[in-house]
Amino acid sequence: MEWEEKPMKCEGYEALLEDSLEGALSGEDAKRLESHLHDCVSCREALENAKQSRRLLQWGEPAAEASPGFARIVMARIRANEEQAASEAGLLQTLVTFASRLAITATLALGVLIAYAAVAPPAPSVQTASMSAAGRYGLFTDPAQRAMTRDDFLRMVAETSYGQK
Repeated sequence: MEWEEKPMKCEGYEALLEDSLEGALSGEDAKRLESHLHDCVSCREALENAKQSRRLLQWGEPAAEASPGFARIVMARIRANEEQAASEAGLLQTLVTFASRLAITATLALGVLIAYAAVAPPAPSVQTASMSAAGRYGLFTDPAQRAMTRDDFLRMVAETSYGQK
């Protein structure tokens, strides 16, 4: 229970509780407080909590005066930690920059390939390429590949046999 929630009859005992904690309580006041604590559970709990808090606060020994080099050592460690953090951040930033440039380059290369594929004429098929080469040299063996006129046929015979029978 908080001290603020205590009934009005306990307000006069606040100063006595504080004096009791400090060890500066006179004989008559000590008897009055003892009687009140016997009847009032909330004041008894408040005094016990205050004593326990005081014990916890005084648990360790007070720190000795810092040595003259203490501040210098602490500042050197802080600077070393900051430099290490900056170094790690610099490496990470380098990796991020490299990755972003690589991604941009790959995107541009893909864009160029797509644009080339959209604009470039289609590549001739194998059959079309062989037909054009055969046509150049007059080597059509299958009449279905090309509709030949009578003159084409005679020219082909003349070029391949040279008049031999």
